[in-house]
Amino acid sequence: MGATRLLRGAHDRPKYLNSAIITGWLSGGAKSARPEEIAYVLTRWESMPDNRSIPYTHEMKSAFLAECARTGNGTHLLLKRMTDLPQGLTITIIGKWRNDASLTTIHEVHWCYVMNFLASLPSVSQPVSIEHKKKAYTGGRPEHRPISDRTLAELRFQYKRTGVGIDKLWREADNKPASLSSSIIKGWMSGQVRSAIPKHVRYVLDYYKSLPDKHPM
Repeated sequence: MGATRLLRGAHDRPKYLNSAIITGWLSGGAKSARPEEIAYVLTRWESMPDNRSIPYTHEMKSAFLAECARTGNGTHLLLKRMTDLPQGLTITIIGKWRNDASLTTIHEVHWCYVMNFLASLPSVSQPVSIEHKKKAYTGGRPEHRPISDRTLAELRFQYKRTGVGIDKLWREADNKPASLSSSIIKGWMSGQVRSAIPKHVRYVLDYYKSLPDKHPM
């Protein structure tokens, strides 16, 4: 992942941090850096999802086509309207969701991003409403619920408080839910996956809350 994409949508970044600075670090051209900027970049890189593959089922294809029809969005229009695309998501990939009968797997982060975006749009026959804008796609799985801004803020707070990265958490945690993975948690943290099984979110929050502060007084 490049520096420009890493900082895309990073509204909480340090004031003077930009992609050119990060590129300078990586190329060796910069010989010094602000500690808070390095800490921010490392934390953000760690929180980026792994973009694992998931099965692309007939039900998922039907849900995707139904949302495109409901919102009046073809593949080209959809790409024009979306911003801050996940890494690797292209018009060709989305076109395959619609037209490639042999497609069996897709990237989870791509799927959740597109379906969340479609769910935020009004139906072509309906006016835009505040409630519809608040709607979040649940992945075609009734047990999923939207991740609220408050819950996301709490997850990120606990992540920063403990200094424990997601990969380390996943290695050390006990009794992990079978259908949860580190890439899913990274998707929550980055904001690219906005729905989850509630007990999975509680599991991660409870585990983080059981850990000590990174820098105890």
